[in-house]
Amino acid sequence: MTLFGEIITGAVIAGGSKASIKLFREVMGFKSTAQEEVDDKKKEEKKKRACLTGAKST
Repeated sequence: MTLFGEIITGAVIAGGSKASIKLFREVMGFKSTAQEEVDDKKKEEKKKRACLTGAKST
């Protein structure tokens, strides 16, 4: 086992399931295709709302 693997395993165990999901999705960038589609739809909706209100989207 590598040091990196041990650190990830320890973080997952210590943080619980919610923290491990956040780690893999947000920090490491591992997402399922379905999750990527959901995120893309949210970004599109945010842009549409910004256009309607005249605000800049980020």
